[in-house]
Amino acid sequence: MTGSHGPEGDEILLNGNVRITRGRTVLTADHGRYVREAGMLYLDDDVEVEDSTSTLTCDHAEYSEKDDVVKLSGSVTLVDREATLEAPSAVYDRRTGRADLFGGVSGTDKERTLTCDHAVYFRDSLLLQARGNVKGRDEDNKLDLEGQSVDYDRSTHEAVATGDPLMRVTDEKGHAAVIRALSCRLNTETRVAEAIDSVRVERDTLQRAGGLRAVRRPRPARVAARSPEGRGTTRPR
Repeated sequence: MTGSHGPEGDEILLNGNVRITRGRTVLTADHGRYVREAGMLYLDDDVEVEDSTSTLTCDHAEYSEKDDVVKLSGSVTLVDREATLEAPSAVYDRRTGRADLFGGVSGTDKERTLTCDHAVYFRDSLLLQARGNVKGRDEDNKLDLEGQSVDYDRSTHEAVATGDPLMRVTDEKGHAAVIRALSCRLNTETRVAEAIDSVRVERDTLQRAGGLRAVRRPRPARVAARSPEGRGTTRPR
């Protein structure tokens, strides 16, 4: 650790096994620089931020003591309770446990995968808000959920898609049914999917449109479609 004076004021240069603690948050890196007057900490190479249940890693990070916010860039990875999100850049609010990820996001949560343009993850409520060209896949249940906006609650396992959403249900023989509606809701724990209003169902060469449709699945689940006037549910035989 050495000191110097630069254009931003007094600086402390940190070299080798940098470790900074702020409350319950621990920041580590290979190299760093602390600007005392601005209250800014700059970290480079093998950066890691541990905060409660979340761990973020990246190539570079900037931590503002004034705003209590960490800006991360370069191969950003966020891990929280078996779920992983990856993006080129992110902003982490240490006070609220909120992470905003940008530049194309990919994620995994056990057998579920996700890609989107950007996303917001709330650590304490386990809520993921994915935005822009969202594509979610539940490999175990052979279900796909797409839309311009998807909110996924990890605590209840429920996802809601809007913005030209669709659900794709694939049976064990590889036959797929595509369901389009104004809103699509999917619970990966109960294996119940619901399409709401202006529902359109496409299966193989058959297409049906209307306010109320249902499709069957061979697995112990049900898919329902409903409109404001009514509700339909099909259960497996």
